[in-house]
Amino acid sequence: METRKEDIREFLYRQGGTQRDVLSEREIAEQFSIKRNQARELLLELVGEGVVERHPRSGYRYVDYRSSSATSAIMLRFVVELDAAVLAVRNANREDEVRLTLACDAFQKAADAKDFSAFVAADREFHITLVRASHDNMLIRIFDFLQATLFRQKTVLHEFFAGPHLATQKAHGAILLAFLDRDADKLRKLLKRHLNYKKLHPQLEEFAAPIPPDAPESEC
Repeated sequence: METRKEDIREFLYRQGGTQRDVLSEREIAEQFSIKRNQARELLLELVGEGVVERHPRSGYRYVDYRSSSATSAIMLRFVVELDAAVLAVRNANREDEVRLTLACDAFQKAADAKDFSAFVAADREFHITLVRASHDNMLIRIFDFLQATLFRQKTVLHEFFAGPHLATQKAHGAILLAFLDRDADKLRKLLKRHLNYKKLHPQLEEFAAPIPPDAPESEC
């Protein structure tokens, strides 16, 4: 069912891009050849993840995040994933190790096949798996929500795929090894480099800056 949910997620992204009005459970059930109660269950999960919003007696509408601040989302992703990765070194079990290894293998296969759709899906799965290995429910929930704005299928020119995937593939492999070695310091450094910490650093410093002691109190 998880694969089917991802299919529905991408379908909703495409429909959202065309400014489609609400979709019904019946339409989703017919589109994906599943029962209506299964469609309802999956759509409600996507509601919980912030991908769609439910309108009683009407249907489900895709939540358009294109007007949201991409910079804020990227900075929040950086903070959440970095904290989750360090926790993963401490809390991950054997099943988490296998899942992250499989996610890395899937990424490599997609890169070798020059399959961009599979490449994007595998990249998403790798980072999701790393965060979930933290076993920190708050970080996992925040990251699941960020998927709605950070991990999007997109159509790009073939030339775009040829370059960046090699660096990403190498970074994922190094991150996996540091994770398996339970080397938190190395994992943190590799992940910071992979998520382009140097470019984000000034904004992150401001984002996480403490409130000055003489700052006026909020009236909220």
